[in-house]
Amino acid sequence: MEDLDFCRYSCGKTIHSKCFSMWEKSRGSICVFCRAQWYSSNLIIGNHKKVSMHPIDINNINNDNDNNNLSVEAITVVDLESGSMKSLSEIDINDVKSAAKFRGGELLSDNMIKGDLATKLKWKCGYCKNEFEASPCLILLGGFWCPKCYIPEEKWDYDNIARTCPFFGQLWYNDHPKDENNVYIFKDIYKKSK
Repeated sequence: MEDLDFCRYSCGKTIHSKCFSMWEKSRGSICVFCRAQWYSSNLIIGNHKKVSMHPIDINNINNDNDNNNLSVEAITVVDLESGSMKSLSEIDINDVKSAAKFRGGELLSDNMIKGDLATKLKWKCGYCKNEFEASPCLILLGGFWCPKCYIPEEKWDYDNIARTCPFFGQLWYNDHPKDENNVYIFKDIYKKSK
């Protein structure tokens, strides 16, 4: 299997490492798909360990650096505000609260076991006020947020979502002006013709 890399801070889409290298030479360190800033594997993979990016099973990550499984200590995340790096085993409730804030929402859970990225926590979306459960792994590594906003049932209101969610806004404002205010109501768009 060829080495893959992926957009860590925006769309999460994967690309062959060799293909991204060619893209980067002509376009710079931005995502091929969403044009967000690209963070290389060297920033994310600690201990300078070469890792092929296969789907991560958070329940099978272990602390044994000598075996072939992906190690918690081998993956680090970058705090975008401070620029500091932290191992996944060091992620705590303050880190996930910060992630919720960056998504325009909040963490409703009162506690979390340090380094436990698999246990679901309770979150609240700042835009639609929806409360939902998701693991820190899904939020931090998967780029997930509110299922009600991002998979809408009634309308597309991404301009207003971008205003409340800096995480989404960093992508949205690459192609949309900040004063744009389009709302598309599904029942108006998809009226049945008689």
